This record gives sequence, C-alpha cells and structure tokens, in this order.
Amino acid sequence: QNGNRQELVNWVQQVGGPATAFDFTTKGILQAAVEGELWRMRDSQGKAPGMMGWWPEKAVTFFYDHMFDWGLKAAITQLTEIRTRNGIHSGSSLNILASDADLYVAMIDGKIATKLGSRYDVGNLVPSYFQVVASGNDWCVWEKR
Repeated sequence: QNGNRQELVNWVQQVGGPATAFDFTTKGILQAAVEGELWRMRDSQGKAPGMMGWWPEKAVTFFYDHMFDWGLKAAITQLTEIRTRNGIHSGSSLNILASDADLYVAMIDGKIATKLGSRYDVGNLVPSYFQVVASGNDWCVWEKR
C-alpha cells in the first residue's frame, strides 16, 4: 500500500495549493476490512491505511450512496453531529488502540472512541469516563464525559 499512497501524496504535492485526492488505497482496504479483516486498518507504523495515514487533510472519501441509497442518513447525521460537537476534523489525531480481525478501536483527539467489528468486549481500551453516544450493528462511538 505504501507505493499507492506515495503516488497520491506526490500528485497532491506536485499540483499544490488546495488540491486533494480520492484515497483509493483506503477505500480498497476498508472494503476488505469490513469483511473480517479489520487488522488491515493499521499499517506497520501504527497509522491508518492509505493516504489517510500519511496526509489525512488531503485525503478525500465519499459517502453519498451510504447516506441516500443505503438508508443510513440518520446514523451518518448522528455521527456528523458528534464529530462537530467535539471539534473533530481531518487533521485530528488518530490513536489506533486495536486492529484485529474482529475488532478495531481508535481514539480521536482523546475525545471520541470508535469501535468496529463483531467482538463485543473491548476490555480496558475505552476509559470508564467515556459514555456511549451512538451504536449500531458491530459499531459503537463513545464520547468523553
């Protein structure tokens, strides 16, 4: 994946200015990850995959079909509100706490914890002073109290 994401970084640097790039590397990894390969969500340096792990401010993704075609508008709206309330942005710090086949847990800016995967027990990865603010089938979001 490093070669692919390096090409994206190089292109954005060459174009300069406000240029961003669709993060195809992350898209491909996400598609495999949600099929029981959540371990792909962390690279060998502990960062997120794709361009998102190297230069998240310049990595672009799309959610249009998820919002309208897949009926996830309410959940996406709720997650957007949580993100806004906590000042989360593309340059926020991402600390990946677990990335196994059936569990992915990450902390964003020390304010939000997220969990993906079928494993219910996250152990002590999420501090007790965080509270669940959104959840669904195999995912959960906690917010610092």
